[in-house]
Amino acid sequence: MQKPLLSVVIPTLNRVELLQLSVQALLEQIVPHADKIEFLLLNNASEDGTADWLENTFMNHPVVRYINFTERVEIADSISRCATYSIGEYLWVFGDDDLAMPFAIETIIRQLETHPTYGIFYFNCLRGERHLKEYINLFEYRIDLQPATFSLDSFISEFNPIHLGFITALVFRRDNWQNGKEFYKETYYGYNFLGPILGGNQGQPCLYYSFPIVICRLGPQRYLRKWPLYTLVGIPNILKDVANAKLTTQRPLEKWSDRQTLVGLIKTAVLAKAYDYGTSHFFWTDALTYQQGFRRTCMQWIRYGLPAWLARFIFEQFADRNTPKA
Repeated sequence: MQKPLLSVVIPTLNRVELLQLSVQALLEQIVPHADKIEFLLLNNASEDGTADWLENTFMNHPVVRYINFTERVEIADSISRCATYSIGEYLWVFGDDDLAMPFAIETIIRQLETHPTYGIFYFNCLRGERHLKEYINLFEYRIDLQPATFSLDSFISEFNPIHLGFITALVFRRDNWQNGKEFYKETYYGYNFLGPILGGNQGQPCLYYSFPIVICRLGPQRYLRKWPLYTLVGIPNILKDVANAKLTTQRPLEKWSDRQTLVGLIKTAVLAKAYDYGTSHFFWTDALTYQQGFRRTCMQWIRYGLPAWLARFIFEQFADRNTPKA
């Protein structure tokens, strides 16, 4: 197969019903551009019939390629597989429970062909509850009539890294992954994949497209137990490293801290106690490195003063309706 412009890759785990909807919405758009697009489905050792569905539906398919892995890996390694097993110039890793708008592929192809020297494309997304009966909000409220160009420096500073960690929102040069491998670190906890995308993009401009092209489902989160580690340790660890590597000069850790609300910090710390992050768990030491003043005091109180049983009660009473109980 000749090297395509874009690889669309879906890593999936035990979501066969939602995967079918995601694939259907994408395939209808990909077929007219099959000469430019590779469509690859990677099954992360699912146990819900995903392997049978892939084989029965896409054996010898002219457009869709799939791989059924027998070894299950963590989310970051599953995303790493997407870069390893695809061949396109650009890579779009698509969430197996997300839905592409009818114009998504056309929009991405047009932007890639219009901006051939760019390294990262960040597309806005619409967030909805699991059954899409209610749409909650946009990922980014910045609306530009035309796509906006950023240097990597300003891109890292401008956008919330938690939103950039929503992998479906990003299209990036596949070579960036290899070029940025030094930024693929276990200490980025859940956001390991974001390190190479940013770190491998040195010198290439980034584009932000403000009109949403994907609907992201906010259903039960299978990685909720690790969320405190992801957001209060993994993200600031990335920002610290990109600053030390001089990929940005705009104090990303300070901006990350400014974006945090005290309520959000407390909720995340309570979640950690609800999931039995004991007082000696390394999470607390690492997370507290990035907190100052009253915020640090609040986290310390939750760490030492809030019993796990009470944290679970609080969490179950006040968790968002889409959040599974601890």
